[in-house]
Amino acid sequence: MVDPSHVEIPFVSTWKEGMNLCKGLTFANKIEVQRVLIICALNENKHFMISRSTTKKLYAKCVDESCKWYVCAVIKPNLHGLWMVTVYVGPYTCIPIGVRNDGRMMTCNFIASDILKKLCEDHTTPIKHLRSMIESKYQSHKSSYYKVCDAKQKTIRKMFGN
Repeated sequence: MVDPSHVEIPFVSTWKEGMNLCKGLTFANKIEVQRVLIICALNENKHFMISRSTTKKLYAKCVDESCKWYVCAVIKPNLHGLWMVTVYVGPYTCIPIGVRNDGRMMTCNFIASDILKKLCEDHTTPIKHLRSMIESKYQSHKSSYYKVCDAKQKTIRKMFGN
């Protein structure tokens, strides 16, 4: 008979705002993994791409071919379906050529999840204020008016139904 108190459990932790990526981080779902990848890329002023995505795995790498940054996250059935970072090669090794603050990494769904709380408080908040809120939160990364407008519409639909 095996004594369960001596079984070693590998490092497992959930990501919190301000943390760096590392092997062993767990997430509730694949959308949360993607969200954290975007936040970390925005904080480091880098761009990445999803190189492969299935229902059970997600692979991301830097858009710069010379950079070694790479992340692999998989769903872990033994952790009740949580997603875990199983491979992390980082940090970014590419040299930033210039400031990339065009908001290209911020998708409409990413912005929608960020403005949800603000719109729950006041759903008439102008897009101009939402854009400035996003810009201040993500170190001057500018999202387009269209993306914020689309995100606001999606969020309001989610709040009040179709």
